[in-house]
Amino acid sequence: MDYVKLIHWKAEEIPERAAILQSAGFHVDADIDAGSQILRTLTKDPPKAIIIDLSRLPSQGRDFALMIRKRKGTRLIPLVFVGGEQGKVEKIKDLLPDAEYTTWEKVVSTLASTVLHPRKNPVVHESTFAGYAGKPLVVKLGIKPGMQVALINSPPGFAQELGQLPEGVQIVTETSARSNLAIWFCVSVEDLINQVESIVSQSHVSPVWISWPKQTSALASDLTQQVVRQTGLQHGLVDYKISAFDDTWSGLLFKYRE
Repeated sequence: MDYVKLIHWKAEEIPERAAILQSAGFHVDADIDAGSQILRTLTKDPPKAIIIDLSRLPSQGRDFALMIRKRKGTRLIPLVFVGGEQGKVEKIKDLLPDAEYTTWEKVVSTLASTVLHPRKNPVVHESTFAGYAGKPLVVKLGIKPGMQVALINSPPGFAQELGQLPEGVQIVTETSARSNLAIWFCVSVEDLINQVESIVSQSHVSPVWISWPKQTSALASDLTQQVVRQTGLQHGLVDYKISAFDDTWSGLLFKYRE
C-alpha cells in the first residue's frame, strides 16, 4: 500500500481528511507540526506524495514546501496543496507553479494522477526565505496590531529597522506574561545554552524567535540553524517558521509543543 504524508494544522480535522485518502487505498501518515525536524524522516522513507492543507496557516504550508524542495533528499516528492483562500493560494502558485492544487472533493483523483506522473525537474528556489521576498520586516516577524513585543539583546538600531509598526504595538526589552512575541538575539552557543531556559519559561504562552548571525555576516558566531533548532527541541519547543531578518540575522520561530 502506497503511503502519503498529510500536513494539517487542525488536529480535530485530521481523522476526516485522512479517511478520504485511506478510502482511495493510501496509507496515511499525518502530522500537525510541519517543522524542519521531520525532513530527516522523509528523506529516509519518502512518501508517494505530501499533501499540505492550506485552510489554516498557509504561510507555514508554503515554507514547509519550500524546505522540501530545497533539500536534495526530498525535492522529488510530489507536493499536493489542498484548499485555502484563493488569494493566498495564488501567491504560493507563483512560487511553486509545478505543484498540484486541488480541493478535498477532488483530492483523490489529483493524488492518483500525481503519483503516476511525478515531476522530474521540480522548481527549486535558492533560499527557503523565498516566500518572504519583498515583505516588510514586521510582516516577516508576525508583528500585529496591539502586540507587546520583547526585543531581547537586540543589536543597536534593530528597533528602527522594523520601520512603521502596526497600531498599538509596544516594544519592550524583557519578556513577561503580557508579551505576545519575543525576539531573542543570540551570538554564541554558550549564551544560547545559558539563557534559553530563562527566556522560554518567561514566554511560555507566546512564540519566541531565536535569532543567530548568518555565517556570511561579519559578526563572528559559532551558532548554526541546526544548533538553535536542537536546543529549542531539548527545551520543549518546536520550530514552525524561518526567516531572514536582514543581512546579519536569521531566525527560527518556536512555540511550546502541544
